[in-house]
Amino acid sequence: MDRTSWIKRGLSLLTVPALVLAVLTLPATAQAATVPSSISFSGSGWGHGVGLSQVGARGQATEGRTATQILTHYFTGTVVRTVADNVDLRVNLAFNVSSVKLRGEALGATGGNVEITVGSKVVKAASKSVVTLRTSGNSVQVLVGGVAKATGNPVVVRWSGTSNPGSTGTGAAVLNLVDPTKNIDSNGHRYRYGRVEVRSRTNSAGVRTLSAVNVLKLHDEYLLGLGEMPSSWPMAALQAQVIAARNYAMVRYNSGVRAGCWCHVFNNTSDQVFVGYGKEAGASGARWHQAVVSTNKSATTSSMLLYRGAVAQTFFFDCSGGRTQNSEDVWGSAEPYLRSVDDHWSLDSKYNPTFASWGPKVRTQAQVATAFGLADVVGLSYATRYTSGAARTVTATSSKGVSASLPGSTFTARLGLTSRWSFVTGTANPFVPKPVTPPVTPPVATPPATTPAPPAAATSTDPYTQAVNANKSVPLTSRTIVVTTVPTATAVNQLVAAPLVASLRAPLLYTSTNGMPRVTAAEVHRRAPTTAYILGGTSIVSATVEAQLRNAGVHAIIRISGTDRFAMSVAIASAMNVPIGRSVFVVNGTDHARLAALAPLAARSARPILLVRSTSIPAPVATYLKAHKPRTTTVVGPTTMVSNSVLHAVPAGVRSAR
Repeated sequence: MDRTSWIKRGLSLLTVPALVLAVLTLPATAQAATVPSSISFSGSGWGHGVGLSQVGARGQATEGRTATQILTHYFTGTVVRTVADNVDLRVNLAFNVSSVKLRGEALGATGGNVEITVGSKVVKAASKSVVTLRTSGNSVQVLVGGVAKATGNPVVVRWSGTSNPGSTGTGAAVLNLVDPTKNIDSNGHRYRYGRVEVRSRTNSAGVRTLSAVNVLKLHDEYLLGLGEMPSSWPMAALQAQVIAARNYAMVRYNSGVRAGCWCHVFNNTSDQVFVGYGKEAGASGARWHQAVVSTNKSATTSSMLLYRGAVAQTFFFDCSGGRTQNSEDVWGSAEPYLRSVDDHWSLDSKYNPTFASWGPKVRTQAQVATAFGLADVVGLSYATRYTSGAARTVTATSSKGVSASLPGSTFTARLGLTSRWSFVTGTANPFVPKPVTPPVTPPVATPPATTPAPPAAATSTDPYTQAVNANKSVPLTSRTIVVTTVPTATAVNQLVAAPLVASLRAPLLYTSTNGMPRVTAAEVHRRAPTTAYILGGTSIVSATVEAQLRNAGVHAIIRISGTDRFAMSVAIASAMNVPIGRSVFVVNGTDHARLAALAPLAARSARPILLVRSTSIPAPVATYLKAHKPRTTTVVGPTTMVSNSVLHAVPAGVRSAR
């Protein structure tokens, strides 16, 4: 959202190290000469922390609070009132691109026609006809079926079934519009309301480019397409999100049209995520539609949040470390209604299964030392914290007694940590939930977690559909998915990852190497996840899939990869974030039959699976076992598959020959 976007999404590409080094608890001073090989961090929360906590809204709504109660809790001294909002909001869909493609698509038996107005000329395109708009000199050229039809600047696009369809008719339809980075046949990028204006301009580099803007009503049309919160969440949380989003957009509208983009807001996290018709058409889309409509008070007025009689500039984020942030602690400017308040719901795993607790995230000695500009780091302390508990200053000490400090935001960015609510793993966790007064109404019971069934249980012959069908039982409240390629006869990643998938309570979905197939993309859109774990390097799952996930609104993409299957098993085990001492399984990395039989048991018991050779323990596995200190290491397979020398070398080893 605007000035917060670099914080909210700048950390979206997180990596899990393939080689996990020994994690040592750092000494409080520089008296110890030993320099640890790595340092581990844990924490809570995701996002900038100012304003509405979305997870907090979910928790409060579940406990019976209304949208007004939720909003006035997070925005100090505000009131909810009825305000006129019947204005045309300009939403940028494509910026600084060389061309766009579009086509009309009927939602029923009729509709889908498109007309493009260029000055006094009107160009018509039938349903499903692809139209290309591209730069031509200082203008926009219109091509239908590859044939140039008109040139001018700007170009206005209308389609059937909108409030002003021109000559296209009344049949309900969407406009499918993509820039050159997207495939017009892929999911998303479909818009139901308003009109689209395309203009040509010379950018700062002196290159002629296009901007496409959807002009539609803020009152309801714009809000119906926002993808900032899962539609399955409690109604009061959805209503609170609608009102906060309306406030944000109204403030942007009142600020005027931005030069260069001819827009009030962008369709991404630099403002608010606008996904268009996919929000209404997606899972529980009718509930989101209901939330928007229920906050409309008349045809031209709606509920908004006011502070001292003025529309408040609202912000929102995913979740905190137990308290929200004061605005000045993030952006330097104090706003009286953006105060730090209690947000203990963010620390409750039933509301926040992904970020109530994150980590440990291992960073090498070199990474930490480089972040602070020191030769090495032997001591690390969170010197000061804000009222919210987020790191204000972090101080490192070298083996020679030299100290250096970093602001919490810089420290978080340089080390790629999930949030500023962090601490050194092994020290006291400052974000342990505090006792709270019981809610006035009892919490709504949540269904028990469901361990996803393996994709092989599905009956479809298409492996992508198999994976989707086999994971239908995983609740939509899960905001995490795991993505990998279809397993081969010798693949082990999916089997080794079974306990990770179960611990995340996430569906395991299949993709092709170079892009998600339609069925997988549709399932991602239906689930609206915020976090995706990718199994394998870019040669297994390409950066194109990452881009598709980001376009679908995924906040955090965590790629788990290793140089070989042994290192991969360590990387997956590390991503599970199990406590030190948790028992583990060890199996020969080529023993596919036993590995397949072991995977469901490991998933049910949440025990990592580590791969070894028949007569030796690979270095990454040995390092993990040394640091993890498992209570029991169960070696699976006979001596022909895992020798007694390996059994005796692992901590607390026992054999299961099954």
